[in-house]
Amino acid sequence: MDLRARTDECLILRGRDYNETDRLLIVFSRSFGKMSCLAKGVRRNNSRLKASTQLFSYSKLTFAASKGLAVITQGEAIDVQAGLREDLTKIACAAYIGELLDAALPEEKPQEGLFVLGVSALTLLCSLDEPFLLLRYFELRLLAELGYRLNFGECGYCGRSAMLPRLSACAERGGLLCDSCRSRMSAAYGQALKLPTVSGGTCRLLDGLLNWDLRRIFTLKVTPAMQQEVDAACAAYLAYFLGRPAEKARENLLLYYKV
Repeated sequence: MDLRARTDECLILRGRDYNETDRLLIVFSRSFGKMSCLAKGVRRNNSRLKASTQLFSYSKLTFAASKGLAVITQGEAIDVQAGLREDLTKIACAAYIGELLDAALPEEKPQEGLFVLGVSALTLLCSLDEPFLLLRYFELRLLAELGYRLNFGECGYCGRSAMLPRLSACAERGGLLCDSCRSRMSAAYGQALKLPTVSGGTCRLLDGLLNWDLRRIFTLKVTPAMQQEVDAACAAYLAYFLGRPAEKARENLLLYYKV
């Protein structure tokens, strides 16, 4: 991809120091997708790139091609997400969102839906006192944008309605299993399936996180028991579809934020 003198909106997902004055960044560009790039001189106190290349910033960046990595030559911060830097829990949650995007995105493949999702999630995180529903919303919408849209309306094996007292979260079957089908699949595999159990109310909440308008989601009251079920289900879905990188991201998050 030719990045010579191209400008685009970007999210700064991850970064690390490189040499005495530079930083290596992983940025998510609206038009170009995920890219590794170099911000030269950004660690100097007087660098004009400092604000626009801060972690989690939403910025307009200009790239120039080089023999190696693309180089950021200009930057304008649209939103530095200052609210994320005032609270350790929010820093951990923002880092989790960045790690999941990094794990899910291939190099240099545009994903505008995911870009909008990432910007929205980080912006909302700044203003929320409790990020639980936002993180679960982000996880389920992330999977949907990647092509793994889960169905919380019926059993993924027999098609029975999810309006049952108890079901199981099953990524392999696209969302849920009723108890009868869980027993049938366990018998077929020759061992009991280790799947998170979810109540009917939790199924409705999962369906809402995936399908409702965002403003409605944050008016919900969720019991601690339901939080535990939703969290366990989402962890299982991410592990199945995204593998070890998603599990590692969640482990890092749990060091600072627990349900």
